[in-house]
Formats: sequence, C-alpha cells, structure tokens
Amino acid sequence: MGFFFLDVDNDAFANASPENPIYIRFNTAFSNGWSKTLVDLRTGSNGVPINLAISPANSTTSLHPGVPPTAVQLVRLIKGETQGWIRVTYSSSVWIDGGSGGVSPSEAQPVTFGLGLRGGESVNPRSNTSTGGNEFDTIPAFTASTVLFADYRETPSFGEGTLETLDFQAYDSTSRGIESGSPIPGAVLSIAFSNDNLVARGVSSLPCLEYHFQPDDFESVVTPQPLSRFDLVGMRTYGINSPPVYISNTSDFPWQAGTRLFLVLPEFNVESYVKGWPQSTTHFDSAREILMFARDVEVSGVPDTSWEVNKIMWGDSIFAGYEIVLKEGEFPVDTTLQVDGLYAEVDAEDLESARLSLELSGYYRHQTVTDGEFRWLHLSARRTFDLEASEGSFQRQVLPYTAFDETEWKFQAQVVNTHAGKNRVSVHFYNRHGILLRVFGPHELNAFERLEFDLNELFGPDADRLLAWVELLSEHSATAVGIIEDEARSMLDIYSSNDRPVDTLYGAHLPAQIGAWETKALVVSTDLEKETSYFLQLPGAAERQLSGFFFPGGTAVLDDEDFVADEERSPWFQVQGSSQSGAGLLYYFRKDRGDQLVSTPLNVEPQKNWRYDHVGDLKNLWWNGLVILNQNDRAVEVTVRGFGADNQEIESNTFSIAAKEKFVNVLTAVLPYFDDPYFTRIEVVSNVPVVSFLLMGQEGFSVLTAVNGNIPTSAHQMVPYAPRREDGFLGLAVINPWNQSNTVEIGFYRADGSLGETRQVNLAAYGKQLTLLQQLVDDPLQYSHLVLESSLSFRTFALAGGNGIEQLATVDAVLVTSPDD
Repeated sequence: MGFFFLDVDNDAFANASPENPIYIRFNTAFSNGWSKTLVDLRTGSNGVPINLAISPANSTTSLHPGVPPTAVQLVRLIKGETQGWIRVTYSSSVWIDGGSGGVSPSEAQPVTFGLGLRGGESVNPRSNTSTGGNEFDTIPAFTASTVLFADYRETPSFGEGTLETLDFQAYDSTSRGIESGSPIPGAVLSIAFSNDNLVARGVSSLPCLEYHFQPDDFESVVTPQPLSRFDLVGMRTYGINSPPVYISNTSDFPWQAGTRLFLVLPEFNVESYVKGWPQSTTHFDSAREILMFARDVEVSGVPDTSWEVNKIMWGDSIFAGYEIVLKEGEFPVDTTLQVDGLYAEVDAEDLESARLSLELSGYYRHQTVTDGEFRWLHLSARRTFDLEASEGSFQRQVLPYTAFDETEWKFQAQVVNTHAGKNRVSVHFYNRHGILLRVFGPHELNAFERLEFDLNELFGPDADRLLAWVELLSEHSATAVGIIEDEARSMLDIYSSNDRPVDTLYGAHLPAQIGAWETKALVVSTDLEKETSYFLQLPGAAERQLSGFFFPGGTAVLDDEDFVADEERSPWFQVQGSSQSGAGLLYYFRKDRGDQLVSTPLNVEPQKNWRYDHVGDLKNLWWNGLVILNQNDRAVEVTVRGFGADNQEIESNTFSIAAKEKFVNVLTAVLPYFDDPYFTRIEVVSNVPVVSFLLMGQEGFSVLTAVNGNIPTSAHQMVPYAPRREDGFLGLAVINPWNQSNTVEIGFYRADGSLGETRQVNLAAYGKQLTLLQQLVDDPLQYSHLVLESSLSFRTFALAGGNGIEQLATVDAVLVTSPDD
C-alpha cells in the first residue's frame, strides 16, 4: 500500500506516559482490511509491539538521548481488520535535545516516524532505537518490516486511478482493549492531522529497489562482524572484506539497458555527480573510521546481461564508491544483482562504534513506463556492516625477554608456523614501559614456514636497548623462539614463547655462589588493558612491590641486589601479581668465566607429579641436578623414583621438604644406585603440588642447561630450532611412553616451509632414541626445524650446542595442529 510518515512539529503528545498512553488510530477507506498481521498482542498470539523509530526530520534537529526506543509503538495491526493502532508512551515535551535538557518538537526542529517501510528502509542512525530503525520490542538487534498489505478483492469502489487514503484520529488513555481484545476508543483528543494521507493508487507501475544482505531475504539485518585485536591489526594494514551486498529490482516492471545504479558513501551527492554539478566535501566527516577502498568489484546474478563498473573519486583523495551500469540486456522484476569484493579501510580505536554505511540510488529507464527517459530512484543509506569487539579465536604467545639489558649479548628471534596449513601471524614489539614500538605483519605463512626478524633492520643500532619483550598473535598455532649468545659465543640459551600468563611466578632455583654466578629475572605484565601490581616474595622476608608497572605491558628487571641480603642469596623467590597476566624468565650465568648461561621460565604451574623422560647418561660423563621447590606453607613429602629401559621401577627415595624450602642435589645423591643399572627416566611425586626441573651438565666441560618436566605427549610435534652454522649441533631425543613399539617419522624443513628429507626412528616398547642431526642427514645446515609424526603419541625434545663443547641449550618441542583444528 505504500508508506506514510507522521511529522511532529509541536508538543502534540505532551501528556503521554507509560501509565497514560495516547493512541493513534488509522484506518483504510476502501479495502476489505489488512491482508497480513504485523502486530497482535492478544493472548495466545505471541506477538510483540514494534518500536517505531523517531528520527529528526531535518539536519539541524537532534533527539534527546533519553528518548526510549518504546516511546512510539505499533501495538495493533491484524489481518481482516481495517484499523491500525499506534501507542505513544513518552511525553513529546522532551523529545528534542535542547542543550541543557529535553524540549518539544517545533517547526524549526520537527521529528518523524513512519509505517509501510521494510526494516532496512526505516534505518536512520540519528533515531532513538538501537538498530536505528523500526524494530521488534523484545529483539532490539533486528529491524522489523511494517510494510502494509491490504485486501482489495471484490471492491468495486476501488478501481483504476482510485486513491486510497488513511484516516487518523488520536484518543486518550481511557481507550480499552486495543492490545488485549476488541478496541474501545477513549476520549477524542484535539490533535490535528494533515490531509496528506495518500498511500495507494488503484493501478500503478511503481519503481522499487531493495538493498539487502541475504540473496532472498529483504529483511535480513546487518550482521555484526566480530573482530579481535588480531583482526584489527590486519584491518589497519590491509583493510577488511565487506560481505556481499544484493540489489533487487522489486518494481512492477523490468529495467532496461542504460540503467545506472550507485553504491556510494552517504555523504556523496549522486544527483550532482550525474548532472555534472560541483561536488562539495563540506559534509564529509574527515574523522570517519571506515572508508571504502578503491578495489575492483564483481557483479553477477542477472542472466543475459553485461555490466560496467566505474569507480567514483570524490576530489583527489576520497574514494566515493561505484557506479554500476547495465550495458546490455534487461534487469527483470524480482531478480537480484550480487556485488562481491567490496573492501574497506579501517582506522578505528573503538571497534564497537565503527561501521560502514553505504547509500544505493539510481537512474532507471523503461520504454513504456518512463517513455524511454531516465528517472531518479533514491534509497536511504544502510549500514553494510558493524564491527564488534570480541575476544576472537586467535592464539597469543609472549617472549618475555630480549637481552635488552646485556650489551654483550646478542638476541635473535624467529616465528615458526606450527600449523599444518596457512596461518596469519603478527609480531608486536614492546619496550620495558609497555609502549608498542612496532608491528611486524600480519604475514601469511605456509604450513611449517619460519619467519625471522632482524632487530637492527627494524629498529636500527639501538635495538638492543629498546626492545624488551615480543608478542606473537596468530590465527592458528605458532611459536616464537628466542636465541641468546654472547659476543664470544661461549654462552647459548634457547627458549620458546609461552601462552599461559599467570598470577604467580616461581623462580625455583637461585645459585648459592654469589661470586661465581650472576642472576637476573624479567617479569612482564602481558595485560595491555589495565595496570597490574606485582610483589616480590623471598622466603622469610616481607614482600616488596616491584616498580616498572606504571603502564600496562610494563617490565621489571630483578637482579642480585633484589635477591641478596646479608651477603647471602635467597635460594628461590616468588612474584605475586594482582591478575593472571604475568610472564617471565629467570636466567643465571657464570660471571667469573663468561660461560654457562641457563634460563628457566617463571610461568610454571606446581604439580603433584613431575616426569623426566630423559636424564644424562653417567657413562658419558653427564650429571643431573634435581631441583624441587616446596612453595607451600607446610612441609611436603616427596618420592623420587628411577625407572629402567623396560619401565620397571629400580629405585626410589622418599624424604620431606620443609615449608618454603628448596631441595637441590645431584641424582646420584638422591638415588645412590643411579649409575648401575642405568635409569632412563625419573619421577617426582608429592602429596601437594610443587615446582621442579632438572639441571644437566657434563663433567669437565663448561656446559649447563635446564630440562623441563612433563613434556607434552602427542603424535604430531615440532622441534622449532636447528643450528645453521658449521660448529652447531642438535641432539634429538625421541621417547616412546607406551608398552608397544612405534615408528616416528622425522621431516626436515627449510625456512620457507618446504620439506627436504624424511627419516624414520624405530622405538621399542618404552624405548628411547638419541640422535645427532648429522647422523641422520648429510647436510643438516640447510634445515631450520623438524616435524615429527607417528600413529602413536610420543615425547621429544632436543639439546642444541655449538662452538666445540662450550655451549648447550634445551629446545622444547611444541605441538602441531592440523588444518581441521
């Protein structure tokens, strides 16, 4: 039947309130009644009111922000009835923003609300509803159609050329039964309605155009696009794809060749563009957070037609949108044109307020209907998509240390895609104050591809003093590896990123020899949204708040001054945070000889059972130091068990560790028969959770490393590092924890993710294989990492070294995910 708007330019509904609503009745003159129900609130109908969006009727009017979405509602329009009812529940005296408060509409500041509109056609971002348009009262995220359908069958008084009108009358709150039963109007109010009430013509050829987001659903709502921090990085670098949009000819006639459609920014004046008039940019919002990106788009969906798409520039720098011209063929009735490839540039700090709005308009023609001339067809702007902040499903890893405080140490880092498919990654670099220095990426990596970044290229010669920690964001699983060497290449440390920030960090072991060993610990607050406080706790001493966290993402550096009292170093320490956002690394090194660099992660979760699948072989002069920290407030009973190659327990020892005490000793002191027969693994079992790790070294050589317990069990793993120099080596340990034989295939990968060679390792039940890379392949230097897989799960890790036998570091394996994960 068409549509109508009620324009309000006075205080017509001053007395309206939820307790005393004002009702507006409208009825048709010629129809047999409505042919479709829009709202039926009677018992059993399960209907809800439709909030009618109140919108400013001119550019100088602004609604008062307190006007609720329920101020004006359609509360009755039922099939077969000739009447419809609107309810006003909020006083019009405060509809307009008067600066210091609400005022009523006026001739200078009118407002409007309407019926007969599809949901998207009713949208005005300046209105009082959450969607900006007419919407269901209980489903505010969805717009509602109020298109009017009436039954004119067997109505001889309504023929060709007859004008259908609506009659309006207002009633007070004494009206009864309007929502619940048979309407009984109350007292008539002296609210004047104009006679501009034409809504239909007996026979007409109407030009209609639909702009929607589902191929066959004109009422489809704008779907919010959830975006995480990781997505935002990509958007700011590359932009964002818009979902397809659809344009349907819902006229009573087809459009013919020459028809021009315009999909542009709402501020752009298409009529001026078509007529060649000057185009003003005075109404363009230069602070707009989303802009169209001038990329080629494709149109499809209308058979036997050809289309031309022209890009429209607004001045020298603003891309306004697209002109879509029907070159050949006909655009039939009820046919939909699909537009793919729309792209947007984003510069949004507040994702929840960022949205892309486009306007569709056109010049259509038909030989009979328009006499072959072009006619203007305008459709109001619609939001194409809204951005919505979300946690997202991305992965986050943190490298908590970059050797920024040690001028003699060199830091290298690499990112490895541990996903067996394509993966987007983004690397963020922060200084010790939590200030983001640079974003590297996003990059799309192939399966198992490695990405290296050179800090000097990124930051120049001051890189070592600037960069404190690294954050890795990825679409799928990935890992970052940090490598530290001193200039003399006598010390080596390799550590992987962690993805589990915690509120309690444990430094389970600090060497007692102050003159020989220097210690440092890095504590990083990985929460980039809010400040976090951290407190250092030494056994037997009062806690002390750490400095360095004045801003989110800050770093604190702890050294011997923090751990030494009365010329004695604390045996261990604990850092307590106010939120689960702490990450860190503890390292100690020989300062008297300049060798033996060891690091241990601070993000360690206490466990009741620690399993070490590999211990150094005494026959090859390896020694193993066992560290157990009882961080609890009571004593703990600990049992250390040694197992042989057949997984049989050979020896055990049970002892007690006092509250807040640390146990550290070589395994031969804990298990006296450790060297005969040979233990292949050990377990540490306690009645309450404790923290534990192994120190491994070799008699007579300056090598030392830390071995973590409870390494993961999986059928698909990666060792993310392999040395790329002549004097480097990698010793690979593959462990079978099951009572059946197994075969593990080792794939040798290059930095670009390409597979070079493969080898197989056969493992007996409970077996273990120890192999150097140069024993497996002829030229190991061409490979940067290894991927291991099997039909059964297994465990693996590696020992890396170089420069003769002076360097040693542990390389932890990481799990690999499949493309389906």
